[in-house]
Amino acid sequence: MTRAGDEIEAAARLVAGVPEKALEELVYRLELDDPKKATRNAAWAGLAGGSVGAALLAREAGVIELFNPLATLSLFVMLTVGLPFAWRLGDIDVRVAVWMWALHRRVFVRRHERSGRAVAPSYFRIRVETDVTPWQTAKMAFEPYSLSLTVGIIAWSMAIGIAPGGEPITAPSAVLAMGIALASMGATLGVTWVIPPLWLLRTAGVRAHLPSQGVVQSVDHWYLAVLAPLMGVAALGTLFIVYAIGGLSFRPAILSFITISVALYPIAFASTYLYRVTREGRAAAEVAYLLRREGIRSYAGVPEAMASANRPVERRG
Repeated sequence: MTRAGDEIEAAARLVAGVPEKALEELVYRLELDDPKKATRNAAWAGLAGGSVGAALLAREAGVIELFNPLATLSLFVMLTVGLPFAWRLGDIDVRVAVWMWALHRRVFVRRHERSGRAVAPSYFRIRVETDVTPWQTAKMAFEPYSLSLTVGIIAWSMAIGIAPGGEPITAPSAVLAMGIALASMGATLGVTWVIPPLWLLRTAGVRAHLPSQGVVQSVDHWYLAVLAPLMGVAALGTLFIVYAIGGLSFRPAILSFITISVALYPIAFASTYLYRVTREGRAAAEVAYLLRREGIRSYAGVPEAMASANRPVERRG
């Protein structure tokens, strides 16, 4: 049994005194000792639980007809499958990843030229070990989730028909809700396309040595620093602005926000899992190949790369 299985066993004995044989059977059945399979199980359980949770929260909000559990689950599955397909369509993830690297280099080379420093920025790759685990996938899933959250809040607001300064102007309609849901699905496909190329740059281990700052920086870290204010903060701002304009009380606003979150995060998690197991490894290898053609060398780690260049730096990202 793995370390994760041992921890589960110890906790079970302390809390409920579960017999060892029964616990081993549970771990075996749920495949918790295999990180990839445990991630798969978490993804499918999240979709089922999220659809039911969204329906229950919608009932609490008084608009249950908009979120029939079966219809909600169908939408969840459609978006879960649609996101990875859209992210990889026409190798757009690979092409955008290489374009992002080129843009990063262009920006910092121009800064170097303006500064007049003797040492120019340089790029290299390090070997990165990646595993499909529940925790790692959950962290990655937060990125497309937070971007799509804004879209979800706007879609929900449209579905209940908010008028500036007044009460909802339309009665809940399942047809309207379905139309808004499909439109928001398309918008989500659009706003989250930028995330998988960053994953590929991260998995490919692309690093930049920036002598002007005295640091080594991962290229995806630079982009995420730019996108961070849009992730979550924009969604929260959209929520309160929309509901303040609509004249709704604090409780319905928070309840609606939680409903959208419960609906969207399981989709983001399952989509991230599907992308990782079907696409990430091969696409990252393609990015590495294209960068190798551009003269980007590969090293075992940052110290080896810096020793090769003989440049002391601070490591970042």
